[in-house]
Amino acid sequence: MLNEVLIGLLGLFITLIIQAILLAYWLGKKFTRIDERFIRVDQRLERILHVLSDGEFIHYLVYVNNCFLIKLCSKVNY
Repeated sequence: MLNEVLIGLLGLFITLIIQAILLAYWLGKKFTRIDERFIRVDQRLERILHVLSDGEFIHYLVYVNNCFLIKLCSKVNY
């Protein structure tokens, strides 16, 4: 009887350790992906700031706005 209880507790202990290791591995992968995405966002912001410093940002906004209006008008049924 005591051996069965010890085997059950040992199995539970091993399962908990394996689950903790797998969770740590999974979270590590997720946070690595999040860090990579933050780096990409930072690079995009740097490019936008570079464009802002060149004074071409207003022209870019007008272009984006015109593209949006063209798409919007093409979906409206007269």
